[in-house]
Amino acid sequence: MLYKKMILLSATCATALLISACGGGESKKSGGQQQITSNSYVGAGSLWNITLDSNNSFNIQYSIDSSGSPIDLDINGTYVTHASSKFKTLTINQASSPSGAITTPPVSNDTGYGLEIPGYAFILKPSGSNEIISMVSAGVCPTASVYYNYVSVKSSEQVSDPTNGFFGKVAYDTTVNQLQLLDKYALTSGNPAVNITNSDFNTTCSNGVVNFTAGGSNISMYLTQAGGGIIHSESSNGDDEIYFGLPIEANASIADLSGVYSGIVYDNDNNDANPVKLTCDILGNCTGSEINITDDTNSSSVGIINLTAANDPLPGFFKGTVGSDSLICGVDLDAGGSGKNVINCISNDNTSFKNVILVER
Repeated sequence: MLYKKMILLSATCATALLISACGGGESKKSGGQQQITSNSYVGAGSLWNITLDSNNSFNIQYSIDSSGSPIDLDINGTYVTHASSKFKTLTINQASSPSGAITTPPVSNDTGYGLEIPGYAFILKPSGSNEIISMVSAGVCPTASVYYNYVSVKSSEQVSDPTNGFFGKVAYDTTVNQLQLLDKYALTSGNPAVNITNSDFNTTCSNGVVNFTAGGSNISMYLTQAGGGIIHSESSNGDDEIYFGLPIEANASIADLSGVYSGIVYDNDNNDANPVKLTCDILGNCTGSEINITDDTNSSSVGIINLTAANDPLPGFFKGTVGSDSLICGVDLDAGGSGKNVINCISNDNTSFKNVILVER
């Protein structure tokens, strides 16, 4: 399964969510007369790293092992940022497999796209892929305890089962070096709370990552101080659970989310992802469509999202609908001091779920 994820990076042959607001991933290097600045991000499945340089070059590294060693895929290329949609198109110049584990790496001129909040997060959708790779600012452990609202972005669990949790609240307590699962809720009607049998996991953070084993699964969490982190749980049979969360905005209102957003919609059931544009008013009425990222033109019919309740069932969560489906969203206002909002939603049609990750333009 991991091999399938890896080869999706090529045009012929690539989740999610938790976002960080720390600038710890930024670095500077010399580029002749010009100083080049860089932002680095890390993501799950098993370990992805991307560095975006201010001279419009990028490097992606992938490791099958969540430790990051050996490097199984190394990609270099260039990117262009589109003025209207704010998406970046990434074009591969060269790709190789240093470990030799990947026999068919991507080829020159393969392309993908993504969204960046510099120093905060990068959301990658490789060409030909059927999933999203979400990454946070890399390499810095929290110095104080942090709390996140998380949402599932990849799961094999049934949404119709009220004992399965898909969103909630989690903390990393630096005073006792514990990951603490505080709240968990189902996607069934009324979003009932799910019983938590094991809530505290002893672990330590190194270079922004914690690794531990629980319930027969290997779990990695990617952390930073001022935002959130990605939680990646992989069972022995290869099933992945990925959770994507945001800092808790206890005082956010529906009106705070008005604006124009770019984002990526992921259909977990059909394993499909597409770029979108969404416009929300102060009453929480949002209209959107799939777009062509290069010129921001609509490429499909318009969809409608209605946000109906704030801080429900926990502070920082919003309830709503998308068509006839129920919707739960976590939000981060002024993400990383960028002046831009980030919204992370999950919808449920009683048989499957969809995610949409949105960044304000």
